[in-house]
Amino acid sequence: MISTIDFPRPKKEVVTVLAKEYVTKDVIRIRLSLTSAATFLPGQHFSIVIKPGLVRSYSISSLPGEMYYETYADIKPGGPGSIYLQVLEEGDDVTIISPLGRFVYNSSTKPLYLIATGVGITPLNSMFNSELKNSMSGRLITMLFGLRDETHIFLDDSFVRHDKAFGNVSYDLCLSRPLGTLERDENFFEGRVTDWLKLKEIEQDAEFYICGGQAMINDVKEVLLGKGIQTDAIYYEQFF
Repeated sequence: MISTIDFPRPKKEVVTVLAKEYVTKDVIRIRLSLTSAATFLPGQHFSIVIKPGLVRSYSISSLPGEMYYETYADIKPGGPGSIYLQVLEEGDDVTIISPLGRFVYNSSTKPLYLIATGVGITPLNSMFNSELKNSMSGRLITMLFGLRDETHIFLDDSFVRHDKAFGNVSYDLCLSRPLGTLERDENFFEGRVTDWLKLKEIEQDAEFYICGGQAMINDVKEVLLGKGIQTDAIYYEQFF
């Protein structure tokens, strides 16, 4: 199915840092100003040229057609990309190559599951909002966002608002080790995303997009296959 998609041609360009903020202790939101409206497929990423011969890739969280790219990056690994982003300031110029990647969203009427942990939510946020823009489809959307505890939460408010506003959207924040400081019962599940999936009835014709660490991806795939989901309905991208 993905092989039939017309992927935009990547290009190299210099862009400017519009905004940078820490949304948690270890996660940075960065917005890059583009010279023309963004042309990419939800789920794709861009690469930052750190120096000649060294690039690092970051998924796009924003929507096609915007005059910027937005991404969420985990700086905890402490590698060259993390160090580069930490010293980056608003107004700095950055050389990027985009759009890249083949982990892209397939528009259909089948139930849609978006399952992420950590900054794996970044490309799924673009897919999620792209589908909501196409609200005429009425596609059933289930979003699962797995984090360790309340200190790691970001983007959650946006998903809760959409859960309330759209009758076809169901969202749960899955905290594996909650601290007990989250002041709500709705849109919350105590446990891992795999625990949620084990407990719920899953539509057999659904499509699944998974993004996060390799261990999580393997565990989610195992649960889904055990529930009778076909492998060609499961799409994933590994972040770490």
